[in-house]
Formats: sequence, structure tokens, C-alpha cells
Amino acid sequence: MKANHSVLKKMLSLAIGATLIGGLAGCIVTPDYDYGDRPIYKDDRHQTNKHHDRKYKHDYKKKYKGDDVEDRIKREARYPAIKRQAVRKVQSMGYRVDEIELDEKNGRGIFEIEAKRGGQEYEIELGYPNLNVIKIEKD
Repeated sequence: MKANHSVLKKMLSLAIGATLIGGLAGCIVTPDYDYGDRPIYKDDRHQTNKHHDRKYKHDYKKKYKGDDVEDRIKREARYPAIKRQAVRKVQSMGYRVDEIELDEKNGRGIFEIEAKRGGQEYEIELGYPNLNVIKIEKD
């Protein structure tokens, strides 16, 4: 009885081990399915994605050809929120914001802000999008 029990134990452990190894290694064979010339693990998901389509890329470049930095930034979804943050930052520095506009400097976006503090007018430049202070100048 004891010999049968140990043999049964060994066979069961070997069967479980083989199943786990086969499942983990991906060794599942489907002999009835004919793959033809196609590879078994080919991923077709990106073939219909419009962002990988060359025609779409060409249309995008043609549509926005000659764009400058300002236009590109203004199309960003986060632009209005960053603009509000710029106003709040300048206000927290003790200035009253009169006007804010987006401009380009050295190929990068900047906010040019006209502000007042203590009756004096200032021109403040903040970098986009991190809002680092570039320049504070009295007008």
C-alpha cells in the first residue's frame, strides 16, 4: 500500500509540474489550426491605428505646416490652466496683473506679463510651462 502511495505521489507531482511548466512557457499546441504563412505571435493591433498611418502623419504636417511655438502651445489642453497658474504666481509675488500674453523667446514659449506694484509698472517674463522667472523689469 505504501509503495502505491509514493508512486501515485510522484506521478501527480510530475503531472502538475509539467502542466505548470507548459503553461508558463506558452507551449500550448493547437494542431487543428493552420497558421499558413503568418507568424503565430503577430500583433495586428497597431495596423489600423491612425497615429501609425503615414498618410495621417503627412496630413497633420501639411495642416500645421509653418506653425510657430505660440500656436502649438495654445492648442495644448493644459494651456489655460498653466496661464491661470502664471497669474496666481505673479499675484503671490505681490504684483497686480494687468495683462498676460504668450510669446516666443529662443524657440521656447514665455509669458510676458504687465503688472503693477506700489504704483510702479513692471514687465515680468515667466517660462512655459514650468513658470520659472526669466526677467522682472521696471517699465
